[in-house]
Amino acid sequence: MIFLHYVYGVSKRAIGRRLRMSESRVRHEMQVAEAFVDGCLYMAGVTLEMDRWTQKQNIREPNEKTLVRCAKSVVTC
Repeated sequence: MIFLHYVYGVSKRAIGRRLRMSESRVRHEMQVAEAFVDGCLYMAGVTLEMDRWTQKQNIREPNEKTLVRCAKSVVTC
């Protein structure tokens, strides 16, 4: 499934049709397979290019403005 989706670009819906499974089941199976591959890479000590970005505490630029939600913006019924 992983190869079909990521290497060959087959949609999850098309994979489900080929394997006679629901799309939600394909999504679940893909999630399990991705977690397994991620665990294997972690145990092998492999570092990915994205790791340095995902491990940072603050990845925004110092001059970048943040969005703040006003406490008074409550919708009443």
